[in-house]
Amino acid sequence: MDTRKIVIIVIVAAVVVVGAGLIVYQQQQATSPEQLASAPAPEIPAEYQDIANKATDLVASTLHVPADDVTVLSVQSVTWRDASLGCPEPGNMYAQVLTPGYLVTTQVNGNTQQVHMNDKGKGLVCPPERAQAPYQTE
Repeated sequence: MDTRKIVIIVIVAAVVVVGAGLIVYQQQQATSPEQLASAPAPEIPAEYQDIANKATDLVASTLHVPADDVTVLSVQSVTWRDASLGCPEPGNMYAQVLTPGYLVTTQVNGNTQQVHMNDKGKGLVCPPERAQAPYQTE
């Protein structure tokens, strides 16, 4: 057999072995839903606790689930591009004014939900297909 063919076969075999090892490693590193469910809830800073509570109530009432099933993953102070809070409904018009508020990420039964809020804590659970990035994050 030609030396080049042997070298190519050895290289291909090495790539296959390394690739298989990488797949096994990634599977071992993956977090199962059970592990996520048992993970402690992230610590929300005290200054955002009221917003986190309002977002929890909003998600619970929107999705018709108990508030205890809602976990707040993060609260971020943002500025929205307009009064739609980054979640415009098709066909509606919104005041074109920078709007201070919050982007709250929650989890319910393993599903992530974004809550877009103004600085008074009023807002909505925003479907991913309508969600827009904030103008500015702080």
